[in-house]
Amino acid sequence: MRSRPYDPCTFLAVVTDSSAQLTAAEAAAAGVTVVPIVVTIDGSAFLEGIELSPEDFYARVADAGDVALSTSQPSPGAFAEVYQRLAEEGVDEIISIHVTASSSGTLNAARLGAAEVDVPVHLVDSNMTSYGLGVLALEAAANVRTGHSAAEVIEGVQAMIPAMSVVFLLQDPKYTLRGGRLRQTAATEGGEDVLILGGTGGGFDVVGSGSTVLSLVDQMAAFLLRGDHDRHVAVAFAGPDTIDFTEGLEAALTSSPKVTSVHRYRMSASVAVHTGVNTAGGFSWPTKGV
Repeated sequence: MRSRPYDPCTFLAVVTDSSAQLTAAEAAAAGVTVVPIVVTIDGSAFLEGIELSPEDFYARVADAGDVALSTSQPSPGAFAEVYQRLAEEGVDEIISIHVTASSSGTLNAARLGAAEVDVPVHLVDSNMTSYGLGVLALEAAANVRTGHSAAEVIEGVQAMIPAMSVVFLLQDPKYTLRGGRLRQTAATEGGEDVLILGGTGGGFDVVGSGSTVLSLVDQMAAFLLRGDHDRHVAVAFAGPDTIDFTEGLEAALTSSPKVTSVHRYRMSASVAVHTGVNTAGGFSWPTKGV
């Protein structure tokens, strides 16, 4: 879609999907509109964040034992409905940032939805999943609030992506293998140990392994703090059995002089379905101006 000349009176809106792991309060405060991903549990479908909270999800999984879990992207119609509503509220342009197209059809559904409305929709592949996407959406919204044009907002988001790091535990490879997010040979590289997956700029691979909380936490913290720049970090809290990892990683990161801030986010269903409910990990990205 062609971009229009920037008008300082242009009203921009930022849209993302629920895999961004933003709470309703975070999204509302930032002015980000979230389109829910569909999570299916044993054949019953739920709109994430509307009909299914993280607490509901983990309770259902714990109560039901071995359950069939899957996700599906929002429909093009769901995106078109959101875009049309924003247009009717006076929005002139929309920046729609979504989970990486390499592992989800969400961006394509957004593209199809955008074709059904008259308002210009700028689609951005975040190259990210989970809270990494959320960070980019929040950054975009912050730049909108300070008066940047759509092109400037998108440029700022795209500049952040290569420097964003992710690391997480893979306690049960079947989830990530099933979703096509991990090569088969990598799933056995750690032997009996828990695998650590990590990457920068969107991709990931096996970066370590271990058998104790301390070893795994230390390796994850070291991965998130690679490089010379000070960094913001966000630490995941998934299922209730993972709290030792969450608190251990927060403590390890907080004690580092390179860390500017530490934020805890709750991993919701659309991500836990693919990583397993007993995962742990987080994201880091450079502090501005460093």
